[in-house]
Amino acid sequence: MWRAPFFCSPLMRARQTAEIASGAVHELQVDNRLIEIDFGQWEGKCSPDFIAEDPQAWENWLQSLEDYAAGRVGETGRQVIDRVKSFYDDILQRYDGKTVLIVGHNGINRLFLAYQLRMPLANYRRIVQENSALTLFTLDKVAGFNLLKLNA
Repeated sequence: MWRAPFFCSPLMRARQTAEIASGAVHELQVDNRLIEIDFGQWEGKCSPDFIAEDPQAWENWLQSLEDYAAGRVGETGRQVIDRVKSFYDDILQRYDGKTVLIVGHNGINRLFLAYQLRMPLANYRRIVQENSALTLFTLDKVAGFNLLKLNA
């Protein structure tokens, strides 16, 4: 059984993955800041469908997701980064130098990686993260962020 602190999103698919990985439901620490991006009017739709419905909203999101809300009424990229960074700042304060396991979601994970790697956030979709794959990185007060493995 995993003995390190274990955090996950409140969404069912993340909790189920975390329960399997941790081996124990009671040890999970659920944090709302790990929830997937709020895609607004795009929620529950396939991208070809919502792009056809509102191509300008999609183009705005692709060109400047820092400033434009996903699906017109969802989160901006900046809001997502602020939310996820707040979580990791808290983790860093509490667990600097320690191993922590976190189960999140594709969108927030890729945005956070793009932010930490100093990529333009609009390029976050170029980072491929497989379902249930491991991404391993270090985040500490001295060395900062270092990506060790992606899709391990």
